[in-house]
Order: sequence, then structure tokens, then C-alpha cells
Amino acid sequence: LYALCVVLSLALGLLLLAVQQRKFRLRADTAEIFALLALPLGLVGARLFYCLSRLAIYTDMGLVNVLRLWDGGYALWGAIGGAVLAALITAKVTEQSAVRLLDALSAPAALVIALSRLAELSNGEGKGLEVTATFFQRFPFAVFDADWEVWFWAICVLEAAMALVILTVLLTKKSGKPGDH
Repeated sequence: LYALCVVLSLALGLLLLAVQQRKFRLRADTAEIFALLALPLGLVGARLFYCLSRLAIYTDMGLVNVLRLWDGGYALWGAIGGAVLAALITAKVTEQSAVRLLDALSAPAALVIALSRLAELSNGEGKGLEVTATFFQRFPFAVFDADWEVWFWAICVLEAAMALVILTVLLTKKSGKPGDH
């Protein structure tokens, strides 16, 4: 379910980029070219960042396990790095302003982050420390872990809420000079 939610969030982000490309005066094929580059580069970046942050574990297990993409383990910061690299390559290939393309990507990125973080509710991730204050032992502040029979802070909900606030600001912001988004 989690992977399906992430794929849906990526599709919605790319759809928003297709809408944004008009607002930012980008070529009509920009979203498609970006998608073809960003999906593999984002996946590789997410996996590499995850594995590098746990290098000792992967060294013990054997570095070949880094290539086992089906075993999970991806990090948002690596995915962002891959997407930025894809944007820079897209701008170069299409002979457009990288700054304008990155501006156009800011709202779709916030949308993808918000929806992907909410998707963490389906796999039990995105939790913080145990919640001891009874008032906060309820959704959306916390999530109940039936295995431990404990409430944990719902960090993923807070992250999603902040990303939605950023998305709202970006979508309602008037276009200014390049780099303002």
C-alpha cells in the first residue's frame, strides 16, 4: 500500500508540474523529460543516500546488497538530490533556465512530500518518541502501535502538514523574478 501511495503522489506531482510549466513559461515537454530523468535518478539517489548513511551495516552484509532495491531502504534526501540533478539535466537538454524549472518544481515537490509522508501511516513509519501526555494520545498528534500498545508522536503527519502549508504558499504566490519560489 505504501509503494502505491508513493507512486500516486509522484504521478500527482508530475501532473502539477505539467500545469506549472505554463505558469513558469517552460517548454510543453518539460514535465515528460523531467519525469524520464527524475524517476530513475530519484530512486538511485534515495537508495544510495540510505545505504551510505548505514555504510557500516552494508559493509558487513556485503556491498552487493546495495543493489538489492527490492529489499527496501530509501531516503528522502537522496530522492531530492536525484530530482535536482534531473532538473539540471532537463534544463540543459531543453535549453531552459534551471532556476525557472526549479521554481516550477517547488510546489510539486511539496505535494509529493506531503502525500508521501502521509503514506507512512500505512507502513508504521514516520513515528517519533512515545507520547506520555494523555491529551496528545490521539490522532493527528499520535498514532497507536498495537504491537507495543503505545502511542507514538505522528511525525509524518506534522511533516505532511508543513509541506501542505508550503504548497499553499507556493501556489498562491504571485510569480516574481526567477528564484523566488
